[in-house]
Amino acid sequence: MKINSSVTKAITETKYLSVDNHARYRLIMRLFYINYNRINYWLNAEDVYNELRENISGYTLDDCKNDLDSLVEWGSLISDHDTERIFTISDFKNKRFRYQMSEYAVEIERLTVKLENMRVEGASLDTGLLGTIRTQIEEMRSVADGSNDALHTWWRSLNENFKRLNREYQDYMKCFSFFESEDNSSAKQFIARKDDIIKYLRSFVKGIQKNGTAVAELLDDCEDIKNAVLERVIDCEFSIPRINSTVSRGEIAENVYALYSNLRSWFGSDENSEMDRIMNITNGIIRNITNYASILAESTGTMSSRKDEYRLFAEMFMDCESAEDAHRLSSLLFGLTNTCHITSDRERETESISSGIYDEPPEEIVIKPRVLTYREKQQQSAIADKSEAKKRSYDEYIKSIEKRQSIIESLIRNGRIVMEELPVIDPQTRSVLLSWISRATGHDGSFRTEYGTEFRLIYPENDRHFVLSCEDGKLTMPAFILDFGGTQ
Repeated sequence: MKINSSVTKAITETKYLSVDNHARYRLIMRLFYINYNRINYWLNAEDVYNELRENISGYTLDDCKNDLDSLVEWGSLISDHDTERIFTISDFKNKRFRYQMSEYAVEIERLTVKLENMRVEGASLDTGLLGTIRTQIEEMRSVADGSNDALHTWWRSLNENFKRLNREYQDYMKCFSFFESEDNSSAKQFIARKDDIIKYLRSFVKGIQKNGTAVAELLDDCEDIKNAVLERVIDCEFSIPRINSTVSRGEIAENVYALYSNLRSWFGSDENSEMDRIMNITNGIIRNITNYASILAESTGTMSSRKDEYRLFAEMFMDCESAEDAHRLSSLLFGLTNTCHITSDRERETESISSGIYDEPPEEIVIKPRVLTYREKQQQSAIADKSEAKKRSYDEYIKSIEKRQSIIESLIRNGRIVMEELPVIDPQTRSVLLSWISRATGHDGSFRTEYGTEFRLIYPENDRHFVLSCEDGKLTMPAFILDFGGTQ
């Protein structure tokens, strides 16, 4: 998308729609729009005031002139000095102006009128548009060999029909948001008209199935002449003279190819095309209408009065000769009450189908409450005294630390541990030495061990390496020296 100043600039011509005194400004602009449609473009302040003073209480001519000046400042109106009715010097000094709508204001007011009548006009699913678009695509090869005027008219008509198809089906689909908000007062009306709605939607689906696939095939067949046709359309659009605007051929070409690309993607042959998506949406709406009508029918049926049924039941109970007969009638009409069914997976002692519940031996079943707060009762026990085991573990740990310390101290010769002079060491000793070396490299080469002694790490010259022999293998590493400063 190409961004220029016309896209990002503020549209001040729409200010009159939302400012504090928007009601007065809208009446003034509507008056100008009505006269514009009557080919009466120019109005003066007196004409506007005479039309509005009966609709706005306390409205004066000065208020009218101030409102007109504000509209001129915003660009909604264009003012012109009226020199035709000047008879005195005073008339010349007190300038009289006449006003007309700007081009932006005409389009804005036309849009407001369309918005006001949107609910009245509504939307529809015109299957005839699909047939018209199909016919126009069939004419693509014939207009490609015709004149530029015929080609340009064909292109404009095709795009208008395509835009109208998009706009109307989208507006019509929005009407089906009432399914969740339909009240009971209109439920009967909805049930009565749901068959017509379904028939209407199915007709639209049939139109898509009949013409949509054909349009996609026609577009594929015309792929060889597409570029030639579009280039001629671009030339026709570029040749149209424009006032107060400059449009490059590249911008027109981008717009034309984008419109054709949208047409191809709408009637595409793949499953992700807009045509297939519309068919799925429409079929979903048909299903929702059917389900919603069924729910409404059930809800209205359950709310109907059962007075006559209860009166008949009462008469039947009055005719019973005994309480036992009344019990039998109750079981027939209302079924068994307060019945609890319990099943278990125990093994039966007999496989006889004629064996009844009283012939089987009893079985005890423990039933637990089905509540979230239920917890089985736990048996409490005293806390065992583990102080001896803890003391034993502590003594063993201290002995292992002292043993490890004695092994490390035995490796120190003349206040140093020379790594390449070490004998074969165990894995634990190797881990301690390597951890000291690692920590010393992060503390500027010096480190205090967990035994409280300090040492300085001496790096080997020329980054010399050696092989350290361990009980579980060999390790190649730099020939570090741990200097304890003659403390050992």
